[in-house]
Amino acid sequence: MKVLLKNLSRAIQQICYPSICIYCHKLCNSKRHIFCEECFDLINILEKEERCSCCFSASYEPYCLSCTHQTNIKQAYVSEQRGPLYALLEKILKGQHYRIPAVAALMAYQYIRLDFSLPDYIIPNLCKHKRLSILLAKEISKILQVPHRRFFLKKVRNSHVLLIGFQQDQSYDKSMQVVKKENPEILIGFTLIGSL
Repeated sequence: MKVLLKNLSRAIQQICYPSICIYCHKLCNSKRHIFCEECFDLINILEKEERCSCCFSASYEPYCLSCTHQTNIKQAYVSEQRGPLYALLEKILKGQHYRIPAVAALMAYQYIRLDFSLPDYIIPNLCKHKRLSILLAKEISKILQVPHRRFFLKKVRNSHVLLIGFQQDQSYDKSMQVVKKENPEILIGFTLIGSL
C-alpha cells in the first residue's frame, strides 16, 4: 500500500510539476533532470587534447604562441559559449541559485578529467556575481575536499590556487590579476564557459 501511495504521489507531482528541459522546454524523463536526453547530448565537454596547456585555447601544440613563457598560470573551462550550459548559466544568473550544485559537479568532473592536481585553496571570482561565485566555490570545495578562501589572499602565497568563476570575462580577468599579485606558486583559472 505504501509503494502504491508513493507511486501515486510521484505521478501527481509529475502532472502538477513536470520537469521541463531548461534549454528546449520539452518534458524531461525524470523530475531530477534539468535537460532532456537530446539537449544533454548537446553538451560538449571539452577535451584537453588539441588545447593549449596554459590558456586552453585551440592549439595543436602543447602551448600556443602567446603562452610559451607562462608555466605557473593556467586556464581551463568546461564548454564553449553557446548551448545547454549557457542556458543553465543564464537561469542561475536570473535567480535559480539552487542549480549551482549541478554546475559545481560538472566543473569538478571536468577538473578531474583534465588531470590537474588538487589545489591548496579554491578562490571565487572576486568581482562579478561575487555571491554566486562564493556559492560555487563552496560547492566545488565540498566535492574536491579542498578549502575555499574569500578573504586573506596573502595566505595563498606559494600555494596552488584554483580561481573559480562562471565565465571568462573582464571581471574574471580582473580577479586573475588580483590573485596573481599574491604570488601563488600555481594559479589555475577555471570556469564553466570559455571567453566570449
